[in-house]
Amino acid sequence: MRPREADTPCRVLYVNHVGEVSGAEMSLLTLLSHLQTDEFEPIAAAPRQGPLHALLDKLNITTQHLAPLRLHKTRNPLALAGQAGALMVRRIQLGRIIQRTHPDIIHANSLTAAVSATTWSIGMPPVVFHARDITFPERAIQWASSGAEAIIAISESVKKAVVEVAPEAADKIEVIYNGIDREQFRPQKPRGATRQMLRLEDDELLVGNVGQLVPWKRQDMFLDTAAVIASQFPQARFIMVGADMFGEHGDYVASLRTKAEELGLAKAVIWAGYRDDVADLMAAMDVMVHTAEVEPLGRVILEALCVGTPCVAVNANGPAEIIENLESGMLAEADAQSLADAAIAVLSKPRLAEALAEGGKARVAQDFGAEQMARSTEQLYLRVRSRKLSRRWPI
Repeated sequence: MRPREADTPCRVLYVNHVGEVSGAEMSLLTLLSHLQTDEFEPIAAAPRQGPLHALLDKLNITTQHLAPLRLHKTRNPLALAGQAGALMVRRIQLGRIIQRTHPDIIHANSLTAAVSATTWSIGMPPVVFHARDITFPERAIQWASSGAEAIIAISESVKKAVVEVAPEAADKIEVIYNGIDREQFRPQKPRGATRQMLRLEDDELLVGNVGQLVPWKRQDMFLDTAAVIASQFPQARFIMVGADMFGEHGDYVASLRTKAEELGLAKAVIWAGYRDDVADLMAAMDVMVHTAEVEPLGRVILEALCVGTPCVAVNANGPAEIIENLESGMLAEADAQSLADAAIAVLSKPRLAEALAEGGKARVAQDFGAEQMARSTEQLYLRVRSRKLSRRWPI
């Protein structure tokens, strides 16, 4: 790899393993839109398929094309061999991109991206691994952590989980919370217009849940919570925003629809699917209930607080780091009754709802701003660029 002068802008290659856009990709796009371009030169490597490529184009980010890569835990030897082959193909592609672009740093935006970037480290620039998950294959996290020069954890909960599995990561990991651009993430339509679009009556309350339709997000518990709320507020409607993005949980999605019918909620639930107008939908909600128990941070919580929607979440992991109970939201135990009790308090006490909305906005402004995230990440890049690489073995 051709060395670059220290006084030139730091060229960072951002590697993403899929072309779809979920929380990790939204956080990446927010970071890219707030980099100081006189000091940092971003390049992206991502699949051509999916909306991410177009969004990178809007930011004028040069994108190199990689094949998509989805790795799954399996004991099937044929499946393992297939994934190993795909990983090596991905690594060869990444190596060619590095030869063309000569980055100073690779920023791997996921564990899968980090595994591919730390495979066979000869000729590779230093890797910054962005750890975004609490649960992961232990061998993969050990692999990525050993090969990365620095690790960004999106929460203290993620940092703790990584270090427990890979103790050697303790000296190279730091927490940089995801940031929200409050000017960019804001409703584009009046609340009334969105509620009219959803065909809500004036006296109907709207309780929301936002996230991919995957088992660990616990939309099944949201439906149980909705049933309790509906018993006290018959005029309540419940909107579920999100989809099974990778088509891997069809049975779970079908079970949710069946459960809604069994609970008598078939007419009360709005299945919104994947949406681009999430800020509008959140602003139309009277309360958002976030039901994931093993949430690394909770970007949708930050987004809800940003637009002034009171949020109820499980008192664990990332949400417990964001929400100050009864100040910027409400925390509850991981069961439908507790979550419903908190949501009912918000729905029945306008002054509480107003105070939580204002407290949530202040919380995001103080600790989860996009500028804070970008400046902290830039400082990490400069430290990585200035120091001698640690000894890394090819894997």
